[in-house]
Amino acid sequence: MQAVAECFAHAFSHSVIPVRVRIKSDGVDQGDVKFAVNHHTLVGSDIDDLSDDADAEFIVLIFNIENANFEDTGFSYTLSLISGKHKMVILYCLMEFEPVRFNELRRYVKNISDKTLSSNLKELESDGLISRKEYPQIPPKVEYSLTGRGKSLMEVLDQLCIWGENNRK
Repeated sequence: MQAVAECFAHAFSHSVIPVRVRIKSDGVDQGDVKFAVNHHTLVGSDIDDLSDDADAEFIVLIFNIENANFEDTGFSYTLSLISGKHKMVILYCLMEFEPVRFNELRRYVKNISDKTLSSNLKELESDGLISRKEYPQIPPKVEYSLTGRGKSLMEVLDQLCIWGENNRK
């Protein structure tokens, strides 16, 4: 592993370049090692934390603004799931009160048209964040709740709530 790091140190010796190496062994992701290269010297390396596995596969990701693409980040993907004026409010409502019916959601969100709410719910459902349960009765009854994937996202979004409470002025 150290030899791989030193190879990068020599290849990128003209500036400080942040590098991340993703290690896979037997097809299993073993994690990332981050370091920086500065004139043939490793800076801030945690490379010694990994064992020297001769069969390991190294995927090198070099980070600088010239080859960076925001759309390739996990942050961008997460934003694509929750972007929009109402999606986070809908998810928050489901986290607090699930299961929730359509009209309950509309009253909770306020100032949202039926069409917009319906569209947002369909998008959240197609993204696998919420589930829709329809009951065969008259009048029709539909309930929405978070899926396991939606609940895992709410763990992150709940931190936004905590930050807001702690930093409210």
